Amino acid sequence: MAVVKEELNIPGSMKTFRKAFDTNAIHEAKLSPEELSAVSGQSAEIIRRKYDKPGREIRKKLKEKIRLVKSRTN
Repeated sequence: MAVVKEELNIPGSMKTFRKAFDTNAIHEAKLSPEELSAVSGQSAEIIRRKYDKPGREIRKKLKEKIRLVKSRTN
């Protein structure tokens, strides 16, 4: 990892790099947790629990829907 960090000038730790890789693989490359497990070596269940979550834009839209409903009830 030290060589990769130096060659690519990547900040952060191995854990940060792995988390970014796993999250991007699920959301951008559209890999399933099982496919990602074959690449990363982590179990599909851990990947599903920790990284297979809605992206920022989806969360923003859901929060806006909640705000609209809540403002109508007040």
